[in-house]
Amino acid sequence: EISLGLVGSEMCIRDSAKVDGVFLASMHRITEPGSYYLSGNIDVTAFHGIEIAASGVTLDLNGFSLFRSSTDASAGAAILINTKNLSNIVIKNGHITSGVTFRSTIDGDQFTGSGFDSGIREDTVFSPDNVRVSHVHISGCNIDGINLGPSVSNTIEYCSVEVAGSVGIRAGGVHHSTAINCGSTGIFATGNVSHCYATSSGSNGILSGGNVSNCYGITSSTSTGADGIFASYNISNSFGRSSGGNLSLIHI
Repeated sequence: EISLGLVGSEMCIRDSAKVDGVFLASMHRITEPGSYYLSGNIDVTAFHGIEIAASGVTLDLNGFSLFRSSTDASAGAAILINTKNLSNIVIKNGHITSGVTFRSTIDGDQFTGSGFDSGIREDTVFSPDNVRVSHVHISGCNIDGINLGPSVSNTIEYCSVEVAGSVGIRAGGVHHSTAINCGSTGIFATGNVSHCYATSSGSNGILSGGNVSNCYGITSSTSTGADGIFASYNISNSFGRSSGGNLSLIHI
């Protein structure tokens, strides 16, 4: 069954986690620039689903989903941006479905289940530049929903994350997106955040190193360091709510 194709080419990657009987770290590894698309849903049976290891890549999920049907503990990423000095990458138009759930009423680990640790993430050693993720909807991750690292050139827009055990969405700029039921910061941006909604149970609803506008941020954390919205510069036309006893609901 063909699940990933290269636009304008007959080259395709088969939906398999083994080559010559050898188990792979990733089901599909993109090593050449180009525009790639999904032609069907992918049940991820390797550690990672799709690994991007080249610059100049556009990955169109084409409305399909990456998911993991295994009931084992969560692991890996649905999409991993790997390798040093990558840039000019676009990921768009699809779904990542994972099985981790959030249970607010229990003590201890409130995020448990199967599926993926992260939906889309960069390698923590090799942070990429000029990456854009748009119109991708993610649910049930044990760690991060979408994490593109700290580069201000990376942008997330028109995306949603529901249930992430750590950060919901992280990038340089975040716009027109939602991140709810996050264990740490809901939306974390090095730069600006606009037209977003985020909730957190353990840290800030929205944390911005730039400006925040037209946003709604909530945290249920009782820590005095947790804010509904925190921005290094300006906050406008936004609402923040904190359970931590801060003097202001919106903190600058």
